[in-house]
Amino acid sequence: GPPRRPERRLADGTVNFSLMCEACFSRILTGREGRPSVNLRAGTLDDTNWIRPVAQVWTSSAQPWAIIRADVLTYAEQPKDFGELLAAWKSSGAGPPAG
Repeated sequence: GPPRRPERRLADGTVNFSLMCEACFSRILTGREGRPSVNLRAGTLDDTNWIRPVAQVWTSSAQPWAIIRADVLTYAEQPKDFGELLAAWKSSGAGPPAG
């Protein structure tokens, strides 16, 4: 069925939203109203072979077993400006395979 769409208003007045599975409450994606992009949870996709990360965020709270990669952008917390991250994503040619 259709996903749930919980929302919360942030301190700056913008609305943060999620789409989550109605049956198991797994979050599928999150975003902010008025922004051109969303954060999709890769684990919700049927085929993830084509996915190549371009950044890792919130590494300051990573678990000791997490692998911090040197070949992608790294942010200790939430990036203040997503320009660098979006530029890296665009230049990577990231996207699902055609067909």
